[in-house]
Amino acid sequence: RLSVDYKDNISVIVTLGAENSDGAEKLQEIAEDAKRLGLEFVHAQIGQISADEGDATGQAMVQYLRRISKKMIDGIRITRDDDEVRIALLDDSPQIATVGVLVALLLPAVQSAREAARRQQSTNQLKQIGLANHQFADARKSLPPPAILDADGKPLLSWRVAILPYIDEEALYKEFHLDEPWDSPHNQALIPRMPAVYASPNFEAEGKTVYLGAAGEGCVFAGPNALRFRDITDGTANTVMVVEADPDAAVIWTKPDDLRFDPERPMAGLGNLRPGGFNALFVDGAVHFISEGIDHELLGWLFTYGGGEVVNLND
Repeated sequence: RLSVDYKDNISVIVTLGAENSDGAEKLQEIAEDAKRLGLEFVHAQIGQISADEGDATGQAMVQYLRRISKKMIDGIRITRDDDEVRIALLDDSPQIATVGVLVALLLPAVQSAREAARRQQSTNQLKQIGLANHQFADARKSLPPPAILDADGKPLLSWRVAILPYIDEEALYKEFHLDEPWDSPHNQALIPRMPAVYASPNFEAEGKTVYLGAAGEGCVFAGPNALRFRDITDGTANTVMVVEADPDAAVIWTKPDDLRFDPERPMAGLGNLRPGGFNALFVDGAVHFISEGIDHELLGWLFTYGGGEVVNLND
């Protein structure tokens, strides 16, 4: 049997009646287990807010909600009297609905702040990559080639390896055998040592990166030859050089493989890493967030460097 009573100093009492005291004891054990599992469930839901040690806002919110939820669960009193089990929610305990509303309101806000921080971190990393490309161009009189080639023109290693000296990784660069492919036994052993600048805050997979060069016909990394700034006739401020691609388009960072832009499917491999669009590094070193709703023809203009189209990113 079940009865519910309301008291002045207690929110609610639920009374469960058993056939005998042994049955009541089992009911009490079930109720205590449910209380424990309830707390674990609430903590699991709260844990979705943040699991990153570096996310101070998320961590503070997690700790606060954990304290409130524990106080709420601790406020549930389970007692047994002969063949009855009473479950009482004390009036001074935070209401379940209140905690639920707090989680519902705060979770999207914290997740939004967390995504904004990740997007900014990715922007900063792309800017570092852009600066390295410019330093490479200052030293070599051209942008990095799509790949380091062997004597027969076969691609061996990615441009990401070529710019290592310009992202403070010269020691790692010197360890590569530049006359061997990326998957030779020696070079393959260096894959796990991927520099942090190539690791997206939105994607985690050892040795893989989503920072891919714009490849495909008419793109900066179409290859096989390296471009000079003067080759970018559409303007360095209007031409995409590197993008953050989708997780399923990620590549081994040393592998000479990039995003092959397809004008028939311009968003292929793009726009699913973060909400609303993707970050793109332009040849001039600027990083712009490109909306997933961008006109597809305009996107094609941005990916090619010599089409002669007039583009205004501020429109």
